[in-house]
Amino acid sequence: MTDSDRKRVIKELCDRLPYRSKIYISWDIENPREVKGLEYIHNPKDMCVKIGNQSGIPLKHIKLYLRKQSSMTPEELSFYNNEYNQLSEDEQKEWMKSHHFDTSNLIEDGFALEDTIGVYQSAE
Repeated sequence: MTDSDRKRVIKELCDRLPYRSKIYISWDIENPREVKGLEYIHNPKDMCVKIGNQSGIPLKHIKLYLRKQSSMTPEELSFYNNEYNQLSEDEQKEWMKSHHFDTSNLIEDGFALEDTIGVYQSAE
């Protein structure tokens, strides 16, 4: 993971904190976990984060669960087709993030997992 990739992933984690985003931690049996807080911890070998009570989690072991736009519900699709373009650019970005859509191609680039198990179904 390059420095640029790290910055991208950290930015996405931070931007999604208000939306109760969920992550996968590679060694955790209690997946998915909600991101309740994020704290950068300097580690010479890897960038680490603190999520909830767990600290020192190397970024390379964390992946956000995100949705592809093709997974929109009928209600989301109706809003997207009829009202989305009336929003400001910032409001559009917030709407996409609040619905957990991948806005930065993190799934395609291997830094996020596509939500195929419905981790956000009960939240919406």
